[in-house]
Amino acid sequence: MNIIDMRGPSSTVAEDKSQSNTVVPLGEELLHNVTLLLNTHESQLRTSSYMVKSTERKIGSLEEECNEMINRKEGIDNRITKMKFAVEVLGEAENLIDAMSTMMSDSDCEKLDFAIDGLNNILAKLYDNFSKEERESLNFESTLVPSIVQPIIEAVISSLNPLAIELTWMDHLATGIDKLCIAVGSDSEAYSLREMIFTDVIVPWISTAMNSSKWDPVVNVEVGLKMHEALLTCVDKSFLGAEVEENKLLKHVLHREIIQNCVQPKLQRAVSYWKPTLDENNVVSNPMHLWILPWLPHFRNESVLGTMFADIRRSLKKTLSFISKHEPDDVAFFRSCNVTLRAWQKLFEESNIYSLTSELVTPRFARCLARVPIEFSHEKQSWVQINTLFDYFDTGLMSADDFLSLFEGEILASWAYTLHCATLEENKPNLTGIAKFYSVWKGRVFGQLSKCTKSHLALRGDLMVCRHFFGGLEMIRALVESDKARLDRLMPPNPNDCNYRIALMHRSKAKKPLESQPNVVSSHSQRKAQGNGNVASFAEVVADFARHHDISFYPKVGSNATKDGKKVFMFGNHPVYFDKNVLFTLRGEAWQPISLEHLAQAC
Repeated sequence: MNIIDMRGPSSTVAEDKSQSNTVVPLGEELLHNVTLLLNTHESQLRTSSYMVKSTERKIGSLEEECNEMINRKEGIDNRITKMKFAVEVLGEAENLIDAMSTMMSDSDCEKLDFAIDGLNNILAKLYDNFSKEERESLNFESTLVPSIVQPIIEAVISSLNPLAIELTWMDHLATGIDKLCIAVGSDSEAYSLREMIFTDVIVPWISTAMNSSKWDPVVNVEVGLKMHEALLTCVDKSFLGAEVEENKLLKHVLHREIIQNCVQPKLQRAVSYWKPTLDENNVVSNPMHLWILPWLPHFRNESVLGTMFADIRRSLKKTLSFISKHEPDDVAFFRSCNVTLRAWQKLFEESNIYSLTSELVTPRFARCLARVPIEFSHEKQSWVQINTLFDYFDTGLMSADDFLSLFEGEILASWAYTLHCATLEENKPNLTGIAKFYSVWKGRVFGQLSKCTKSHLALRGDLMVCRHFFGGLEMIRALVESDKARLDRLMPPNPNDCNYRIALMHRSKAKKPLESQPNVVSSHSQRKAQGNGNVASFAEVVADFARHHDISFYPKVGSNATKDGKKVFMFGNHPVYFDKNVLFTLRGEAWQPISLEHLAQAC
């Protein structure tokens, strides 16, 4: 029981029972009672009101949770329904694969079209029944679509060799991918689908075949090249609504996978291990330019190209050496070298081509031209070797120095000697024949103004060539004037003492600055002042002359190291000794005096 004191605050309780009859004022007691009751009930009302509102909020929250659970249940039911639909679609894809395995058709294009049509229907159902948000939540691009598309396309290509299919198959593939891209709806999803088909299915299929032994880059270059070009064309046709930049990006990816990771390494290995072979006509049967040059427009890695070009240059050198060993005919050898080097002329610098020619072709040209007889009768003269030299130079494979040195050292020396011999005949010289001999050679060497080739222009502009022909005119003039002394002075050196190396050496020295050229020392030179003021011996003069002309000079050892007590030296490949500041060299079995200039020409 709750007892409330309603007497008011002014009431006092008597300490003894005699004062218990004290009267409390009635007004104050009533006011106190009313206030107390009011405060008590107001507090109860507030508490009840709070409880009511709190309960209402809880009811609303529960209602929201119920609605959310209902919506979630509906979403889950819908998702279950759609997943069941997706499972059914996957079943259709499996049925399509089974149908393809039992399909009785000999046409690869028909199988591909059948697979694409079935795949197009499947994707159309999927994209029509799933919203974009649902497709994102279900990872369509990364999971569901690849799990459907890849097995179907792999089933199509599993029995095909990409290097043996018809190129029309790639056109059917491009048309089919375009259909699939249209079926998926948005461009972004179409780009993802197309990229997945190429990078995850088609490119690995082609790369595997090209990396295998089925593809030989030396023998099957056209097959691999056509497949690569067909693949790039397929990209452009695979989605007609694609932007140009998207096609470029995809082709860049394909280029990296096919060219950089497959073709380039295999070509480099082929170049490293390549060996030339000759057919029945002594022609290189597998020249490098036939299987390397077609790929070069597709190469973009300059560092790889630099390494490959170094290997190619070594292989070209090996090829020229191989042809030289197995081709006995000089003219056929020169023509083979022309064909071999001309294919690389635009890729290598001139200095590289000239270096290969100078090292491997020019020496044989010299030996060949040295054997060509200079006939006084122009009707008997053979021009095959000379014309071959002209043709080789005209193609730009030989340096002007090599060409002019060959012509001067191996041809003009013999020509001038033959002309001089004709003027010294014991019987009356045939002046008409001599004039004809001169004019025929002049026409051959300098050509006609209307038909000048590169060779003719080079010979016309060369000082030494013009000097030889001017010397020939002087011989004819001396003959006409019967000036025997002048003819003797005009006697050219023996052709056996001249060759292209000597002519090339003279040309190289002439190109050096005048201050760097050594002083010419004649056989009459006896002493030479040295920088320290001392006087040099004749042996030191000869040694200095040999050094400036790049000719070896050293004392001979072993047997025959002395001659009449005088020490024998080797000047190049000629034994020499000094006697009273006169230089002697061994000619045949006799020692004869010789000047330094003639000795240098003979080396």
